[in-house]
Amino acid sequence: MKYFCIKNKWNRFNLWKLLSEKQIESLKITLAKDNKEFETFTTIQTYDNKGNCIYCPIYADFDSTNLLSASEDTLSFVDFFIRELGMMPKIYFSGNKGFHVIVPAIIVDVNCHSIIEFMLRKLFETRLETIDWRVYTARRMFRDVGSYNRGGEKFKIEINYKDLFSIENVRSMAYIPRETGNNLKFIHATDDKFYGLISEARNSLKAIETNNGNHHYLDEMTPCIKHISTNEITNGYRNTVTYILARYYRNQNISADKAVTEICKNKSLGLKYIEPVVRSTYKAPPKPIGCKNGRYGPYLKQFCSRFCMFHDNPIKLFDRKK
Repeated sequence: MKYFCIKNKWNRFNLWKLLSEKQIESLKITLAKDNKEFETFTTIQTYDNKGNCIYCPIYADFDSTNLLSASEDTLSFVDFFIRELGMMPKIYFSGNKGFHVIVPAIIVDVNCHSIIEFMLRKLFETRLETIDWRVYTARRMFRDVGSYNRGGEKFKIEINYKDLFSIENVRSMAYIPRETGNNLKFIHATDDKFYGLISEARNSLKAIETNNGNHHYLDEMTPCIKHISTNEITNGYRNTVTYILARYYRNQNISADKAVTEICKNKSLGLKYIEPVVRSTYKAPPKPIGCKNGRYGPYLKQFCSRFCMFHDNPIKLFDRKK
């Protein structure tokens, strides 16, 4: 199952809905009759019927106002998987400023998006300037193929490797929706080199340790989230911090009851307000939370650390001592 949502011509999103892939395909066919009225989005990840993440393919988003730069980085990315691992990724023009790439290999792990990000950062962080590192979240939606992109006034289309050498040709093709090729046949990581990359990333991300059956979420938190979880919060910010932590646990697929338990460990928060805030937050669709997201960004920014992958000048994660 995947999450699905629709954006109308007034740029309003409906709530995310967890649907079977058959239901999603049926909806897309119906909406395609008015293909410029609606834009549709589906998550990269696949979930069980309770919304728990099961797996996702390796994916990347290349985005730039200079489409040529984005195409060059996309070529380099695709070249690597063809040359080094013998895999042929699927390439899509987003309809506006960039390209989406899906590699036909799945990562089966509740933290599959984080494993993919760590692996790709090691391989490409210093080489590809237009890759968007913000897309590696627990529920990441990509625009559907054939969906109209109102920003670029074109459709998202599948393209082939050679198309990347002619940007104007790509743009001209995207004025009308195109039939897509055969669906990707996903494989598990079996190639020794590929499996080694995945294993190294997974081992580096063993941030959730087990102690008598209890998970320690602090080890996988960004520095700002960890700071507000463990330090005294002054009056005036307690509701803000409670909301941020609730949003964090919501995005990590942690139950609302467990989130309440974890947030209550910070005794400086107004304990009687924690549960209502958490319950309210969990009723809403997932939203990014961090120093670069929305109204709470400036508050979190004061706790930034170069050990955070989202810092403007981060210490490279794979250069640290184990």
